[in-house]
Amino acid sequence: MSAIARRRREEPQSGGQWLAARRKILESSRKWIEIAMIETVREHAERVIAAHPLGSADALQLGAAPVAAGGSSATLQFVTLGRRLAAAAEREGFPILGPR
Repeated sequence: MSAIARRRREEPQSGGQWLAARRKILESSRKWIEIAMIETVREHAERVIAAHPLGSADALQLGAAPVAAGGSSATLQFVTLGRRLAAAAEREGFPILGPR
């Protein structure tokens, strides 16, 4: 949602597109997995933030990905609109769904 809101601020003339994207994300939220293994996620996030130029929220998202993938990054598509986060996730071995 943060990426969509940022893009909407950057490109206000595209309001309809961003509303549609928000609606699709909300619909998709019924299918995704939320990770509650906070200590494990934090440990992964600390490692990726040292290895990649990411902010804390992006590091937490990428830190949760190996937990969601059961340790096998190739089995889970990583979804992001952030180019920097996509590049880091790709370097971590995740197939990317989003811009590169």
